[in-house]
Amino acid sequence: MIKVSEDFRRTMWWLHSWAGAGLAGLLFVIFWFGTLSVFDQEIDQWMKPELRITSGDNIALDPIALPQLQALDVAQGSEIMIVRPEQRWPTVDIYYTDRATGEDGFLRLDPHTGAALKQTNSLAATDFLFPMHYSLHASWQNIGYWIVAFAALSMLVLVISGVFIHRKIIEEFFTLRPKKPARRVILDLHTLFGVAALPFYVIMPLSGIMIFATTYFAGPLSLPFAGDLAAAERVLDNGFERPLAGQASTTSLGGIDTFIKRAEDIWRQASGAQGRERSDFVYLHNMHDENAYISVERYYERDGVGMALNHIAFDLKTGEILSLVNPTPVQQVLAWLKGFHFVQFDHWALRWLYFCGGLSGCIMIACGFLLWMNARLRKGAKAPAKVRAARAFTIGTMTGTLCATACFFIANRLLTNAAELAGFDRAALEVWAFFGVWIAAFAHAALRGRAAWKDQLWAIAVLTIAAAALNWITTGDWLMASMSQSLWAVAGMDIVLLTTALTALLTLKAMARQEAGLEKQSGSIGSSQMQPRMSGQAE
Repeated sequence: MIKVSEDFRRTMWWLHSWAGAGLAGLLFVIFWFGTLSVFDQEIDQWMKPELRITSGDNIALDPIALPQLQALDVAQGSEIMIVRPEQRWPTVDIYYTDRATGEDGFLRLDPHTGAALKQTNSLAATDFLFPMHYSLHASWQNIGYWIVAFAALSMLVLVISGVFIHRKIIEEFFTLRPKKPARRVILDLHTLFGVAALPFYVIMPLSGIMIFATTYFAGPLSLPFAGDLAAAERVLDNGFERPLAGQASTTSLGGIDTFIKRAEDIWRQASGAQGRERSDFVYLHNMHDENAYISVERYYERDGVGMALNHIAFDLKTGEILSLVNPTPVQQVLAWLKGFHFVQFDHWALRWLYFCGGLSGCIMIACGFLLWMNARLRKGAKAPAKVRAARAFTIGTMTGTLCATACFFIANRLLTNAAELAGFDRAALEVWAFFGVWIAAFAHAALRGRAAWKDQLWAIAVLTIAAAALNWITTGDWLMASMSQSLWAVAGMDIVLLTTALTALLTLKAMARQEAGLEKQSGSIGSSQMQPRMSGQAE
């Protein structure tokens, strides 16, 4: 058994306290949006009604996509990307470059009829909530990525130091005293949720750093390729490129499903018919060029945790296999770490376990944040401005983030597709609604002080109920209707919104109970202190 000296434990306590205090707000935001990102495609179905379609995994692309592809006027030598439909993302999505304008184009097709769907102009979860998790939407010089990487490394430091400062960490894990004073309850919750998902808090930061290895370690990775980072990325991702011939091709686009079937048969034979070797993306490269080719790519194992990274490229004219790449053992290790973080597998119970792990991280960070804030309040009698700033920062980060997220959903349901204000379109207005409410939450906390806790908890309850109600009003898909149509993503979103409202109300009730207990306790203390003086006077 390893003995830890008290001096070392005190050092770890200092590191844990101040590193946690300095980064708690950032870590809470990253964990919160990472938790939502577990169900980013389901949130998209709630925010974009055109995605509320039931679809299977084996939809043929030829009758759906070919008519649209043949009608497109794409730039010569450009690339077309086709996203195949599956249960979590039910539509056929086509990305291309228009020949006339040179701009990127996008089509979303009904998987049953092939008709182009009217698209909701919203960043939704995939393009707003999910990137917020790993980049904070701070794009200048990739600064957001570096901030998140620093937070990930700091999370590892906090986890390790937290293990050392607890002498009896397992015993404390099973200790929760809800009837004790608030500070004791918060500390118990911090320990409970800190230990409950301890491996999760280690693997997630590590795997997150590995996903953006080419950003964080661009120099070392590009050295073997004479400084060509793009070449390094192609090797890491098993990419393949065929140069343009520079000669226009008269070959018309034939069937796509044949190439998909050939690729999946090859993968199935290689794996011994184990699992579901289904492709995710189809790329048409070098369009209208003599060297045009098609690549069928499989990124997600679906039946496993890891990423697949299987690519097969065929000559579009002859059908000849140009490239067949499978991950090497080293790539498989990296792919597993990335897949662990991306959560793209088809296992609903495990996906909900991830969601709970993310929420437990939010609660752990929030409780640590509260402990730090309360310590500042006790020591800050001579510095009221610092006390108010600490409290406002804590409230705005925690309850303010939830209020802003709820308002993002509400704005999505209230704004029309044609909405515009001061040159900002509907998607931008949703984002402004989020950041506007978030800033207002910090200002409100600074003005209201301690009362802001209750105000914003009430706001969370009202806003989340309003979001669920607006979904019903604007789409007609209320909870039971969604369930009867097997729109489980939409129903699940409404249930989570209503559960959030209930949690906020229960928290308010618990706060009221704590305050009543403190008033009763202070009253009894006051009576006992007065009693001796009264007795003395009588004597």
